[in-house]
Amino acid sequence: MIHGYMATFGAYGSWFPNDPRGARSKFVASRQLYLTGGRATNRESLPYSRLDIEQRQQLNNLTHSLQRPSVVFSAEQIERIGQAICQFVRVECRVVWAMAVLPWHTHVVFARGRVSSEDFIAHLKNFVHDSLARDDLAPQGCDRDNSVWAAGQWIDFLDSEMAIDNAINYTNANLAEAGLALQHWECVTPFRGIQPNIVKYWD
Repeated sequence: MIHGYMATFGAYGSWFPNDPRGARSKFVASRQLYLTGGRATNRESLPYSRLDIEQRQQLNNLTHSLQRPSVVFSAEQIERIGQAICQFVRVECRVVWAMAVLPWHTHVVFARGRVSSEDFIAHLKNFVHDSLARDDLAPQGCDRDNSVWAAGQWIDFLDSEMAIDNAINYTNANLAEAGLALQHWECVTPFRGIQPNIVKYWD
């Protein structure tokens, strides 16, 4: 049984379906990206430091093929993103066990709920984008028609306590790897095991 999910969604231009660093995408929807970088990579990711000169050049070409500047969130934007996510999950009554907002992407580990994980994250991304725009914090090139986020998201299905613990640890480790301090968001509830009478699920 699926008890929760780990969603990863990137800032616009932070990662590509045919990224030489690796990606879990199976196709490239953008014609320009396909012409520049070829087919989807469809493999686990590598750190930038392990790319060779040719791969680094390919990544640079992909970045320059974007129609607008790639997004890197500032500390102020990161804070507002975290606050907006917390506002959204409170309204949706969704339990969140871990969250990390980085300059290039965001991880959220959350429990099953009434709305599908894909729809939940899609609505969350729209809500966060609107919150940044409303507070005049949207990055350059982002407006009502151009989201701060890249299209789509990756969602891992968590079917055991161990899987949930691993997702939480992975999410928190991403902050350390990026040289960022552990974040404390008011909407994050410590995971204390799968307790059906506390965390409710709907089909």
